[in-house]
Amino acid sequence: MADFTRVEFAVEWNSAAVVPGTVCGFRALPAAWSVAAAVINTARNFGHIEKFVWGNADAWATDYEHPAVVSTGDSLNMVDNTHLMYVSGHGAAETAVSLASNHFGCRAFYRNMRLGVRRLRWLVLDLCDAVTENPDVGTSVMRTWDTPTSGVAGQPRRALHVLCAFIGTEFPGIDTNRGAEFLTAVSRGTPVGTAWLDAAFARSGSNTNRPIAIACGRDGPDSRFRRDHGKLSDRDAGPVPSNHLAWKWRS
Repeated sequence: MADFTRVEFAVEWNSAAVVPGTVCGFRALPAAWSVAAAVINTARNFGHIEKFVWGNADAWATDYEHPAVVSTGDSLNMVDNTHLMYVSGHGAAETAVSLASNHFGCRAFYRNMRLGVRRLRWLVLDLCDAVTENPDVGTSVMRTWDTPTSGVAGQPRRALHVLCAFIGTEFPGIDTNRGAEFLTAVSRGTPVGTAWLDAAFARSGSNTNRPIAIACGRDGPDSRFRRDHGKLSDRDAGPVPSNHLAWKWRS
């Protein structure tokens, strides 16, 4: 594997039922753990470096939120302190990652994230509605993800390389091996955005998982190039400009 680049990875998942007495409302999702377990095992087998794996009551909203936005935020020590972050579970439409812990709240709000200002290069949100079609995909991408990729005072418009997610409802039980297939592909040198679309698209009857890859860049050509060609070998490139977002999806 001439293109193999070892990266640091982390995984969190929410497969449990809702925490009583919180604003979060969701059912237990056993398939989320199946996805996460396959990701963890594949990453380990390839020799990637494990930063942390936390699930259910041990996965916290503070792991995602930036301390400059929310005083309890600990993203610089958690999600933004690894190269590749994979999240499997529930999402609130265009709003948050929903968690099975009520540690400073059961939702990690996207608006409180500042993704990639430290070490995060690639984030996979294997959950529902990180992007919607209200009224269209492009509007939803910009409305939801411009602020989380806007950087902070010391690093304005600096962010992660590629965000991988789903459009609308995601059906986790259709193919619980998608995360492992994604890790395998990127570890073998496939561009991150392409690997996600290939691994995560699935259809069963009327249910379809529609993956989307969103890349940051200094301008249109730069973000489109990263969307189509960005690889794990870009690990040491640092935060990239987020003046422009480019995306592609499969449906």
